[in-house]
Amino acid sequence: MLSINPEHAKTLWDRGVPLSDAQWKFANPSITQQAEAKIRQIENEPERALDGLPALVKEADDDSGYGLLRDIVTTLRPIGFHNDARRNCERDVSRQLQKETLYGIGYLLPRAPTDPPCAIPEDVWTGEIDWENCAVEGGGMKFVQVRIVSNFPDLIETQRSGRTETPTFRGRPGTATLVHDAFEALVEENSIDFQAPMTHAYPVIRNWLITKYPADATRLGNLSDEHIRQTISLEFKKLKKSQKQ
Repeated sequence: MLSINPEHAKTLWDRGVPLSDAQWKFANPSITQQAEAKIRQIENEPERALDGLPALVKEADDDSGYGLLRDIVTTLRPIGFHNDARRNCERDVSRQLQKETLYGIGYLLPRAPTDPPCAIPEDVWTGEIDWENCAVEGGGMKFVQVRIVSNFPDLIETQRSGRTETPTFRGRPGTATLVHDAFEALVEENSIDFQAPMTHAYPVIRNWLITKYPADATRLGNLSDEHIRQTISLEFKKLKKSQKQ
């Protein structure tokens, strides 16, 4: 999980690359290089744009219907290569954000005028990413004016293990992390009934989180059953099986 010193949050955000440009800045260079090579090849050998088309299209008269189709394909195929490269770059950058080899910083909605930008939890990136408008929504949160940064050691602190022991935190932790922490705490308290279906644990987890983090009650109280299920399923089944033995 990425933690940002509030004093440095705006400085780090200023250094970031807008989400709308991040796919070209941070994606594996081989992705764009392959697309650029295909586009250059078509520019140098225009007939290569027709690869895969039937001979009757390639050899049609210019003023025929097939001739028009040939002209359209010749024009659009380089654009298609560019769009394919963009989508592949977006997938690559999204994976890096989920793995926290890149970091997202943005403004959490609803936003007050004095709110600083904050770290975007890694599980948010499994949601809906609006690259063009620099926004991302997932895990019950929505961030706008999103920028992407690589590691600036003087400003970034990463925490990959350990629980959040206090209800206050810098940059909200991912909801998956909180659900996992809640589940572990409830197991220790013997508050999870492993004789009942796993669905019985969902409201218990929500109530624990709301009590622990009252300032985030709306967000945490609206966690979906499916999100909780995905987070605790493996551990729940493992513990349930061990209790039967």
